Amino acid sequence: MIHLTPELRDALAAEYVLGTQTRLVRQRLTRLIEEDAELAELVAWWHTELAPLSEMIEPVPTPPWIWRRIENILQPAEEEPGGGWWSNLMVWRWSTGLAAALALILVLIQPPAPPVEVPVEGGVVLVLTDDASKPAFLVSRQSTDAPLKAQALDLAA
Repeated sequence: MIHLTPELRDALAAEYVLGTQTRLVRQRLTRLIEEDAELAELVAWWHTELAPLSEMIEPVPTPPWIWRRIENILQPAEEEPGGGWWSNLMVWRWSTGLAAALALILVLIQPPAPPVEVPVEGGVVLVLTDDASKPAFLVSRQSTDAPLKAQALDLAA
């Protein structure tokens, strides 16, 4: 405030008294008025100069609809009736987490592959695997009336 010209200080003091400044400018000027005695005197002078103007103006009653708008802005919004669990944020958070966990389980756990049948000269050959998906048994049949033949492929296992 020290670097301001006398004309600018005077204009700021007058605007402060009239209340035409933004909130941030007004807050800064309030701090400066507390620190600067000359600026405080200027603001007091403008108060005395502009006070007669406020006595000349007749008060206008505020319409009821404006008071209702002010009350609606100041009061917290009431919860709409019938909102219930549907508008509960915790329900949506838990259901989203549960759906994500189920999707992860479905991706990680895959069903075992079905056995592959390979026809050989009118017969069938099956390769059975162990838990590590290594071939363990070879099962074959020459025809529909022939007996099944099973042969172990890895005797160490």
